[in-house]
Amino acid sequence: MPPNTFYLGGSYVGGYNPYVGILQTNLCPQIDSILFDVQPNDEFELFVVWPGINTAQTVGTGTIQKLSDSTYSLFTITPICYYAYIHATINTDSVNLDFKFWDLEQPDVILDSAKVTLYKQWP
Repeated sequence: MPPNTFYLGGSYVGGYNPYVGILQTNLCPQIDSILFDVQPNDEFELFVVWPGINTAQTVGTGTIQKLSDSTYSLFTITPICYYAYIHATINTDSVNLDFKFWDLEQPDVILDSAKVTLYKQWP
């Protein structure tokens, strides 16, 4: 396997600094594993795996605001099952993500929320 590559959902996902975990939400029960890649220059990439689909799919993220050196307010560019605002806190060995799901037609209405801690995959 190439360096900085993680096997996720039947496919290899390359990343700069990947953190992996399982996102559980009542609104999007079809979601399984996620990979959040912390890249240089305050850039991030989010990959999602749905059970039964043998490939990790990127949903991407955009930055709303950098709140501190390790805390960001993000949003998904492509919906997971709905779009999501994400509050991300990056630690040395983990990332805490707080998802707030919303519909494109009503971006101010939060439909559901979920919190997950992802763990770093290599030093």
